[in-house]
Amino acid sequence: MFNLGNFFKNPKVVQNTIKATRVAAVTLVSAATLYVVPWSQESERLVLAAYKDSVGYYTWCYGDIYKEDGSRVKAGDVATSEYCDERSKKRLLKMNEDVAKLIKVDLDATDGHKLLGAHAHFADNVGLPTYKASSILRLTNAGDLQGGCRAVLRYDVLRFNRGTPNEVVVHCSNPAMQARYGKQGCNGIMNRRNKEVARCLEGAK
Repeated sequence: MFNLGNFFKNPKVVQNTIKATRVAAVTLVSAATLYVVPWSQESERLVLAAYKDSVGYYTWCYGDIYKEDGSRVKAGDVATSEYCDERSKKRLLKMNEDVAKLIKVDLDATDGHKLLGAHAHFADNVGLPTYKASSILRLTNAGDLQGGCRAVLRYDVLRFNRGTPNEVVVHCSNPAMQARYGKQGCNGIMNRRNKEVARCLEGAK
C-alpha cells in the first residue's frame, strides 16, 4: 500500500518525481507549441509591412501587434519573413507556457497537447488577461474539458472605431451581424473560433 508519509521521507524519490513531472510539463508545452505554430501561421496571413487591422491596431507578421522588445507596431514598420517566423515561434512558446501554468487539471497523455495548443491559440488572440478570466479556463479547471472547449464560441465580439463615440460592438455569431460584417472580420473570427473548438475537443479526453 502506498504510504504518503514514507514517500516524503525519501528525498531521492521526491526529487525524481518532481523531475519527471517537470519533464512531462516541458514535453507537453513543446508538443503544443509544435502543434500550434503552423496552425497559427496558416490562420494569419504573413504581412511584412505594418497595416491597420479591422479594429484599428497596427499589425504585422502573423497578426502580431507587438515587436520583440514589447513595443507596439507602428505605421511604417517593416519586418522580414525570418523575423516574423522566429517571433511567431517565441510568442506561441511563451503563450503555451503561460497557459499550461493556469490549467490545473491533468491532460490526456496522447492528445492533451491539442487542448493546450487550442487554449494558447485562443489566448494569443484575445490576450492572457481575458483568457485568465474566461469561462473557458474556469470550466476546464472544474473538470469540464469539453464544456471549456465549447465556451470558446462565446468570444465572438469585434469592435469597430474602438474608444470613439462611433464605437460599434458586433457579436459575430449572430447571423444578421455575420451577414453584415462578414467581410470586415466576422467570417474570420468565427472560422477561427470553430477551428479552436474542434481542435480543443480532440484533446478533451
